[in-house]
Amino acid sequence: MRDGELQQVTHDHTVVAALLESGQLTAGEARSHEHRNLLNRALTPGVPVDRTAVPLRPGDRLVLTTDGVHSYVEDLDVLLTVAAPPQEVADAVADAVATAGEPDDHTIVVVDLT
Repeated sequence: MRDGELQQVTHDHTVVAALLESGQLTAGEARSHEHRNLLNRALTPGVPVDRTAVPLRPGDRLVLTTDGVHSYVEDLDVLLTVAAPPQEVADAVADAVATAGEPDDHTIVVVDLT
């Protein structure tokens, strides 16, 4: 997050992510799709690894989540853009996952760069 704006810098290699990107599913449909965890690419010998260079600067916030977070928290963008310390943001997201019934393993890491 930079200047209050979130930018996704990674890409999910799932069947549902491909359907979402091609416009065949809405975000709401993707959250409950039966194949949302079905990979269409994985780390195995011979498969190229995605690499992304992200220019960082003081004031940026890095947020790492697993699909157990972003698949079940509908207002995640709102929670992540709150001007609060990283631990408070992570706790709020964890509470939102708990409210969703904790249907999957979940991890969130929030780091502010100084």
